[in-house]
Amino acid sequence: MKSSDFFKRRMHILYDLIYIDGSHFYKDVLNDCINSFKILKLNGYLILDDYFWVFYKNINDNPASAINFFLKNYKSKFKIIHLSDQVILKKISH
Repeated sequence: MKSSDFFKRRMHILYDLIYIDGSHFYKDVLNDCINSFKILKLNGYLILDDYFWVFYKNINDNPASAINFFLKNYKSKFKIIHLSDQVILKKISH
C-alpha cells in the first residue's frame, strides 16, 4: 500500500518507532516525515533511511533534501540520535 493510504487509515494510532524507507522522491519522503511525526509518540524514534541516496540527477529530488527540510522545520521537536546513511531522531516535543 502507498504510505498516503497507510496514513489515512492509521492516523488514530500512535507509534513508538517508525522506520521510513519507501519512495525516494523528495515529495514522498517529506510527506512521510511530516505524517510520521503526527503519529509518533513523545519520546518515540523516527528512523529515516537512505540519507546519502543520490541517484537522481537533480540533487534536490533525492531524500536528503526532504530530510534536511524536515529537520530544519522541526528542529526543536527532535533530538538527533544518529546521522549517517540513516538519520535517527527522538521526538522531544509535540
